[in-house]
Amino acid sequence: MIENARYDHNLHLPSTNLTLVQKGVSYSGSTIYNHLPLNIKMLSKDAKQFASTLRSYLIEHTFYSLG
Repeated sequence: MIENARYDHNLHLPSTNLTLVQKGVSYSGSTIYNHLPLNIKMLSKDAKQFASTLRSYLIEHTFYSLG
């Protein structure tokens, strides 16, 4: 049996229609994290390397929309 591993590294977002929740740090941060490439997510256990790689990625790529 093959399991669907496509979204294994994504954070769970609560289903809500409240704008206040969707604009919150936790929800927004989770949304941004879920849009990152898998190779960066795989570094999340090493905080120093994750931060360095993430900083470089965000400088090179701009998120105009996360919809």
